[in-house]
Amino acid sequence: MFGYSSAEIIGEPAQFLTPEDRTTESDPVQAKITAGEHVKSFETKRVRKNGVVFPVSLTMSPIHDDGTVVGVSVIYRDLSEQKGALAIAQALAAIVESSDDAIAGRTIGGIITSWNPAAEKMFGYPKAEIVGQHVDLLVPQERGAERISILAEVSAGRPVDNFETVRVRKNGILFPVALTISPIPDEHGAVTGASEVYRDLTELRHAARCARALIEAGLDPMVTIGSEDVINDVNEAAVKATGVPRHKLIGTEFSHYFTDPEQAHECLERAFTQGSVTNYPLTLRQKDGARTDVLFNASVYRDEGGAVLGVCAVARDVSEQEGPP
Repeated sequence: MFGYSSAEIIGEPAQFLTPEDRTTESDPVQAKITAGEHVKSFETKRVRKNGVVFPVSLTMSPIHDDGTVVGVSVIYRDLSEQKGALAIAQALAAIVESSDDAIAGRTIGGIITSWNPAAEKMFGYPKAEIVGQHVDLLVPQERGAERISILAEVSAGRPVDNFETVRVRKNGILFPVALTISPIPDEHGAVTGASEVYRDLTELRHAARCARALIEAGLDPMVTIGSEDVINDVNEAAVKATGVPRHKLIGTEFSHYFTDPEQAHECLERAFTQGSVTNYPLTLRQKDGARTDVLFNASVYRDEGGAVLGVCAVARDVSEQEGPP
């Protein structure tokens, strides 16, 4: 613990192990020992041979000779790991308290044991009101079977990641959430509880509906295409332009719907390579055999890290347009 051998330290004053700023704290402790009293679990600091100061817990017992205190035995417990763990726990607690996501702790039986400020704001229940209540209070009645399946996963020690579902606020309003649940095991590995993180998807769902409405309002066919030339999504205008239902378009090859598939594939490759293409001429082939001359404008879309996910393309009908576009 201290780095000294017996030969080095025996015969040296006890203050040898005490940091300079702690020398006066021994006076009241010494007074207790002289009076024959024990000192238990006294938290302080000591210094190692290499100069490093570290936290310790001291237990001191007087040594008697014919009733007279002639010495003291000192037991040192190094608190470095304990203090480090406490600091980490305090940091984690601060993160939980300041998180924008609702975070709750619960027992394996579903009783809520902790509740952060974001959870109060999201669900409308103050911490004092919700702690001790069952988590079912947050679950719509029609979602009871879902709760049972989640409990089975958590009880088996398996986390549930970003599970999209619905929860209910104190005022009775249902709202969409992404739920992540992590099992909490005891020292023997048995799952005794779980932490639940809720992310409110209300604004995200609203934005998605607005974006979808804007896409569907467009009169030009729009498609999104993955890197393998496969259609991921289309709008209603694309359905009308091809004569193929939406569910049959999705998952098929983009180039399949043109009179010259190789040229269509070339258009797509340019978009992926260059980042975009403008007014690329193609002829769309409808299900009934009709043909429509179009100009394609396409650009790549990316994830948050900048990686290309696919291409979004819009076709403008120029079959009846006279002269240069």
